[in-house]
Amino acid sequence: MQRQMTPDELNDLYHAIGKAVWHLQYVEEGLSYLYLYKAKFKKASSVNEDEAEKALQSVQKKTLGGLINEVIKKQVAPQDLAFRLERFNADRRWLIHKSLIEDGDSLYSQSGRGEVFARINNFIEDAIGLQKDIGKEIDEYCSSIGMKVSVYHTNAEQELIKLKGLE
Repeated sequence: MQRQMTPDELNDLYHAIGKAVWHLQYVEEGLSYLYLYKAKFKKASSVNEDEAEKALQSVQKKTLGGLINEVIKKQVAPQDLAFRLERFNADRRWLIHKSLIEDGDSLYSQSGRGEVFARINNFIEDAIGLQKDIGKEIDEYCSSIGMKVSVYHTNAEQELIKLKGLE
């Protein structure tokens, strides 16, 4: 059935897109750290804090596509993760640059809306899965070079408590 989206459906669309973009940024941030640790710093004590911060800022200036290409080129991620990142980047291009052009008209039919929402929700699920797997890769690598990962997790949890005002 052809019809315009209701205000609630439009709100749901905007909410889903915002959530997708937010989780995309978490993937990008995690991938920046993974790249930094595995491609730039081979040892836990190889740089001081200021050098690390400058290097992180430099890595974070890269586009996600550029960062994924570097991760693959330097074999920073296992092959299965690299494949998922490439697929994720293609889905990101659709979400950010092509969803309106390619699927805007689909939003005027019930089945089309369902397909667009499903694609966005799948993207969100992929992003959350990638966040977790990138985090595991970081933990495994840091442990392998002698870093005490539990210390970093404890510090992160304490920082989150402060940010939430629960201290």
